[in-house]
Amino acid sequence: MDSFENLTSSLPDISTFEGDGRMPVHEIYRRLVTFAERYHTQWNGDVVHHQEITGGEFDAFSPPLSLPIVSLRSHVGGQALWVIAGIHGEEPAGPNAVARNLKIFSNLVDRGLPVVLLPLANPAGYFRGWRYQNVRRASKTESGLSVGDSEHYLPGIHDRTRPRIPQPSSDAAGAFTAYVLSLLDRYPPRVVIDLHEDEYIPGIDGTRGGGPNRKRNGLPYLYSQGHLGRRDPVAQAILRIFRDHGIPYRMHGRTRFDGEKIHHGLVVDPNDGSIDNLLVAPEIIVAGQHVQKPVALSSVVVETPTSLPLRRRIEVHASILKALPELWNLSFFS
Repeated sequence: MDSFENLTSSLPDISTFEGDGRMPVHEIYRRLVTFAERYHTQWNGDVVHHQEITGGEFDAFSPPLSLPIVSLRSHVGGQALWVIAGIHGEEPAGPNAVARNLKIFSNLVDRGLPVVLLPLANPAGYFRGWRYQNVRRASKTESGLSVGDSEHYLPGIHDRTRPRIPQPSSDAAGAFTAYVLSLLDRYPPRVVIDLHEDEYIPGIDGTRGGGPNRKRNGLPYLYSQGHLGRRDPVAQAILRIFRDHGIPYRMHGRTRFDGEKIHHGLVVDPNDGSIDNLLVAPEIIVAGQHVQKPVALSSVVVETPTSLPLRRRIEVHASILKALPELWNLSFFS
């Protein structure tokens, strides 16, 4: 892993997608570097991987253009709070909320709380407004490669003697998941918050939303990936934040992905092969061997509807970040 030194000066000169008013990617990096420098006695900054930008006019660059996936982790270790944002590049509210509220994380460390922050997990997708690093959307002819793909570590659904796929889906996924695993012994996750958005949330009547500029009647839900499931007080508190912002959530039904059941706003025990799935898995497969690992007690994937203006989505995610001390405390009353 590289350090944060000279990070901003080494960034390629590229313009961020501006269709939704998101913060430029250079500004997010600037804020992260400024924060790491100001609070250097509290934090380590890592460059996890350099994510290559390919396709279209970018294929002509030699060497290839790339953007760094970065991480901030507190000097203090122990049972930790993990916050992840920006796994999908067309979901900007999480990275924007984090970049605007970094002092929250300094305050948490002041209280002695170990923290791991992955603030912009897919910068190549973010700057383009693409869901994935390699394509805008997955299709019948092109697979979307997510930086959070973790199937190469997770035991198979039907055959648990081998991983679900033999190798990482991409170099970025391989580096990202390996980095996460490298931190588990020093920062065993207790609470994980992964900030997402969804523009295709099904409506309460079973209809489906359209593209980013079409009217929707979708209602959001959360994924509660920890073993507490529907009893998870952290997930319940985040649902209350939704209500405080006037956002109703989907009580029952199924998700559009794998048809998972929704119970009072929560999807529990999904086997989606995501980084969240990895963090709650008690056992993984490394180099053909089954390995026991630390398990997150509470892992909540937030899905805010993109039918809301970006400003409001950022406000919702910021409210979740501001509630992190409360969410952490709630995890001890499960």
